[in-house]
Amino acid sequence: MPQGSSNKSKRPRGRDADRAEWDSLSEQRVAEIIENLAPLPTTVRDTDELAKRFDLIVLRGQLAVVHADGTLPKFEAPIRQVADGLLDEGLNIPKVRDYLRRQPDNLALSKVRHGKPLTTADPASLEEMLARSGAGEPQDLERAVENAKGLARFIRSLVGLDQQSAAEAFAEFLHGKTATADQIDFVNLIISHLTRHGEMDPSLLFESPFTDKAPHGPGQVFGDDQVMRLVQVIRSINESVDTTDAASA
Repeated sequence: MPQGSSNKSKRPRGRDADRAEWDSLSEQRVAEIIENLAPLPTTVRDTDELAKRFDLIVLRGQLAVVHADGTLPKFEAPIRQVADGLLDEGLNIPKVRDYLRRQPDNLALSKVRHGKPLTTADPASLEEMLARSGAGEPQDLERAVENAKGLARFIRSLVGLDQQSAAEAFAEFLHGKTATADQIDFVNLIISHLTRHGEMDPSLLFESPFTDKAPHGPGQVFGDDQVMRLVQVIRSINESVDTTDAASA
């Protein structure tokens, strides 16, 4: 037998070898690979923050699969959310957002940001303002509004909910109670989410960053009745823009 042939016969080849190497990667080795690959030079400057956010979330989901650590479910909703945003091709989302934030005197927009009821005249004002933004063709704007399930929902997803208005919405929830530090921190996480995204799916209460505070869900911090009330407050904030959609139908 030729010298060294016995060693070669035991060595996996081709795809089996590649798969074996990836399967045996330690968490430290994965971190080293990411750290070494991330700063590689490129002539392309990627300014699409939404696309970069999508790539990062997908990468974390893939690592969860590799390590089989049971954390994959918490990445599923964010991946869907960002993917929906990427479907709005042809629409310059940062430009729309910047334009809307420079319209502090628009009464209809102020109502959307502060969670106030809208009149039947407000949808027309919002549509006109959106068209003036010049961030895309009419069909692009229509598709974005449809994906967001309504004009006001789309606009609020861009400008967020006013922080003070969000805090006031939960002030009644905490009123008359001696809230613990954990309860206050949990509510502040919700307010932070609403301030940034404008609305919130209550199911996110069972995902990070909320599970970082309460691994077993909001019931670990609040009583059952309080959890139901908490969800009601979130839903009422989400639905505060539905008047616009109904009025424009």
